[in-house]
Amino acid sequence: MSTDKNTEEFYKKLKGRLVETTLWPSEYLYKFIVPSDNQKIAE
Repeated sequence: MSTDKNTEEFYKKLKGRLVETTLWPSEYLYKFIVPSDNQKIAE
């Protein structure tokens, strides 16, 4: 049970830090990793 509480507290702190340090919404660079198969890349 204490693990659930620790996890909840961790995410609460993380959300607070993100709100303080990041302007939302903001641009985000997405990175895609695909196999080096030309057919997969074409998809």
